[in-house]
Amino acid sequence: MTLAELELPGRRFTIRKAESCDVASIVGLLAADQLRASVDSIAIEHRNPYDLAFQAIDADPAQLLLVVVSTENEVVGTMQRSQKGADVAHNWFSSRLTSPGSQHTGSMSDLASKRRT
Repeated sequence: MTLAELELPGRRFTIRKAESCDVASIVGLLAADQLRASVDSIAIEHRNPYDLAFQAIDADPAQLLLVVVSTENEVVGTMQRSQKGADVAHNWFSSRLTSPGSQHTGSMSDLASKRRT
């Protein structure tokens, strides 16, 4: 499912919904990142947790996992949209607009936990 086409000087990209066949490429991007290189592995024997995670994300209607693909059909980027996270952030910012004196310190996950209760 193509969502958008992106054209840059000399390059063209497609942004589409990720498919199970993209998991290896997504893991490769994670493993290539300096911060994740020691954690993520592209070895086939380490792929099962990523396949399971993809299945869970793909089955959740509140999640959208996208890939950016070059004209050579190479996955060059990925992004995930979480409607749940967007709702939490929206509710938090909205409450700050209606209660200017309130403050929050801590992480976004800490905030999300507090907002669910």
